[in-house]
Amino acid sequence: MPEKNTLIIFGNGADLYSGLDTRFSDYINPKRMRILQKLKTYEKFRDLIQTYLEKYNIRFSDDIKGKIVNYPLMVMISGDSHTGSFYNSLEKEIQSVRWNYNDATKIATEIKSNLDSLNEELLSSFEYDDNNNFNFWEALAVVTNTNEGSWYDIEKLIKDFIFCRYPSGDSNTSIFKQIENFMNELNNNNYLMSTNYFSPYPRKLKSCSYFCFVIYILIHKNKNAIDNFQSYHLLNELYEFENNFADYIIDNIKTNKSYESNIESLINTLMKISKNRSSNLFTFNYTRPQLSSCNIKKSKNIHGNINNSSQRNNSPVIIGIDNKIDEKYKNNEKDYQNIFSFTKTKRILSLVDENIDVLDSNIDEIIFFGHSLGESDYSYFQSIFDYYDIYDSYLKIKFVFSPRYSKDDDENEKLLKDMNKLESQSIKVSKLINEYGLTLDNTDHGKNLLHKLLTQGRLQIINIEDFLN
Repeated sequence: MPEKNTLIIFGNGADLYSGLDTRFSDYINPKRMRILQKLKTYEKFRDLIQTYLEKYNIRFSDDIKGKIVNYPLMVMISGDSHTGSFYNSLEKEIQSVRWNYNDATKIATEIKSNLDSLNEELLSSFEYDDNNNFNFWEALAVVTNTNEGSWYDIEKLIKDFIFCRYPSGDSNTSIFKQIENFMNELNNNNYLMSTNYFSPYPRKLKSCSYFCFVIYILIHKNKNAIDNFQSYHLLNELYEFENNFADYIIDNIKTNKSYESNIESLINTLMKISKNRSSNLFTFNYTRPQLSSCNIKKSKNIHGNINNSSQRNNSPVIIGIDNKIDEKYKNNEKDYQNIFSFTKTKRILSLVDENIDVLDSNIDEIIFFGHSLGESDYSYFQSIFDYYDIYDSYLKIKFVFSPRYSKDDDENEKLLKDMNKLESQSIKVSKLINEYGLTLDNTDHGKNLLHKLLTQGRLQIINIEDFLN
């Protein structure tokens, strides 16, 4: 009889535990202030409307408001030809609200001067920062306050944006079609765009500022997107995001010399929790340490790894969405293919060296560590649970957590962290098992799966501190 084996499943928490700074906030915070500064400059265009309302009691038409708000886009797309006609329209509108010709000319000149100064400020900031790889998806995460979230939150943001769920989109039309329509409106000198949810004025002016800003970033980097927007413009930004993060991890490992020894120590501790002597490693992380002192039989980076620079995937690592695509998009082949190209499933098909099967038949135990158990990865867990038929088998599942003590914690503070982490982990585990139960053909089995695992002692939630010397 072959020796029994353990499947270890790692999430980002394993790299964090081993000394890397791989939270999304760790990665994005050095860029955060530069992005927000540019957004603040962009929002000054919108604020001019209120400034001139208060200063001269001028109530601009919606058309003028739209052009003021989107002045940077108008200049970038149309240049002086449309800014000149905008000035003439502005001057006539000011005259129409009881200002004489000279005063109207003076105010219009003042407004256009302010707009040009702001635009120069915005352009200068982008030219100065070109080497910092300003990225559409990174900027979207910052301006929607997702920058403090987990990687699960970032992938959810990408999915919500693509499915037009954020902030309040027309989810019956694909995001790709809506951006294409947006570009067409801009090309037709229509900056009001009141017929769609990107309308910058009046009701959705503030909530839409971030969208106009990230579209500005997209056009600034891809001038051809104005006349011929395609889904690959957003996909290329995702590739760039992935490559940026891969480079960040490589640099982070270089500055954390003890990382490999730390993660080896972590695996050896997990094997103390296991009843087996060897294991396979299934990791969602992008790192691939040597692990020479660990009895790891096989290892698989399901979303790629930073050591592979020869992927056909345009980047060595994968950040994407799950493959649950709304039915309404499946009826349109183009929309479906565009959305499918952002899924992890599609991207994994292009990975060159991750075709190793770590789901061996002699595995009788699964140990999770450091995974957020987010819904975007449920499909992987479902496949693993299906393979090992967890309802009818004797396979054990252990969810190991670290309360992450700080050096200044006293015993009461450590106890509180233990309790809080145990509670949050219990909620995530219960949700995962119950959601998996819904996929079983036998609904009664699905309903009592969690109870059965607990009754048989096949499911445990374990504090790693209990196994440290």
